[in-house]
Amino acid sequence: MDTGFDFIQEALLASGVPPRQFDSYRSRLEGLAERIGASLPPDPVRRASGLFHRLWREKPHRYQPVADFRLHRALENQLRAEREEVGNCLGLTMLYTALAHCLGLGPHLGAVYLASSFVDRGPHVLSILRTPQRTLDIEHVFSIGFDFRGHLENPAREEWSERDLVAETYVADGNFCFDSRHLSGALEKYDSALVLRPGSYKALVNRGTALAAMGRVEEAAEAFTTAGGE
Repeated sequence: MDTGFDFIQEALLASGVPPRQFDSYRSRLEGLAERIGASLPPDPVRRASGLFHRLWREKPHRYQPVADFRLHRALENQLRAEREEVGNCLGLTMLYTALAHCLGLGPHLGAVYLASSFVDRGPHVLSILRTPQRTLDIEHVFSIGFDFRGHLENPAREEWSERDLVAETYVADGNFCFDSRHLSGALEKYDSALVLRPGSYKALVNRGTALAAMGRVEEAAEAFTTAGGE
């Protein structure tokens, strides 16, 4: 765990939440965590498991591949009675990680990135819980995903820090901007991702693509060259 990194604040920032609203969303996260955590034991594994299963009981159709990836949107969807979906794999991972922090599980948390998996057709993310005995995968797209074993032998498996996870939110938002033809916004998001994860292949390639679309060919070529050397 990066003790100098405030995951909730950085995740909200990457999700596009103005700083003046940070306290409001943090309060809502803490309120949800307190409501769930009141009945959970102190043991980290049982606490993490209880959080996982409680979220699924409250929203049994919570995963949708096309749902939102942003932390605050996933939180709003989890709390909104009339909404069934909560988030995509990234949104669910961000929400779980934030709530787990509120429950004191921060030192045990991490993430996994899969360039491909049988769950999604594209890249996929999930949580991990580290214990002295072993590391448990927490797969948020299945109701039986706590201590999931299906990704352990995936050759594309890559363990991530929380900084990497927040960087992925910037990349996802950059892609959203790019698809909306907001190229300068996309470039800004990719640059923010690179601050957190210098040398990120995805951020560099997508940055190069945005620069090329803006006619900044030399800068695009430099980004692609740097990505190729990762």
